[in-house]
Amino acid sequence: MSVKRPSRPDLRTEHAAITRSRVLRAARTLFARHGYTATTIAALAEEAGVAAQTLYSAFGSKAAIAISVMEEAVISSGIREANEAALREPDGEKAVRIVAAAGSRLYSVEAELVRLLGAEVAADFARISNDHRLQDLKRLATSSPGVASRFAGKEDATRAAVAAWAVSGIETYDRLVLQAGWSHEEYEQWLGDTFTRTLQPGQTKPSRQGKKQALQKERVGKKGG
Repeated sequence: MSVKRPSRPDLRTEHAAITRSRVLRAARTLFARHGYTATTIAALAEEAGVAAQTLYSAFGSKAAIAISVMEEAVISSGIREANEAALREPDGEKAVRIVAAAGSRLYSVEAELVRLLGAEVAADFARISNDHRLQDLKRLATSSPGVASRFAGKEDATRAAVAAWAVSGIETYDRLVLQAGWSHEEYEQWLGDTFTRTLQPGQTKPSRQGKKQALQKERVGKKGG
């Protein structure tokens, strides 16, 4: 009777994963230090401790490395787990706020990385990111029980998802936080409120921040009277 030996990980696969991790870590360091344009393949290879040809074999180009850095940021933000959690959440408002919070974290990281990369690379990634975000919001609007039930049908839910998609993403985060000076917390609250109004039609309950502002206005009015 033969005894089946436990399977061992493929050493080449394991080595490739380690090399990829080292290259991406080197890219994050050098892009932040020198910017995307000034960082050469030779510098990336030296920082990662690999041969330039190994880097080309693993990624193909510097642009592909930059895209991989941003894709890694997507994974580390927790947006994928948040999207799955939102699909399981029976409370519609909680579901959309879960997505808004995770999205805000993601846009913060992406916006900073985009500023370090060349315009062409940033544009390529923005297209990829926008497409994924649109598909995720459509799935939320049509498949999450607490969200889909707010709409008469799939067509209405999809239109609402497109509207939510249009006001979110890296570009909006850049305008409101990096340019207009909003705090990250203010942006996350605004995005959550906006998603709630768009994806929870008829949900008129004000947010905690909105209640606080309304109470302040009421107090000022009483003093003035």
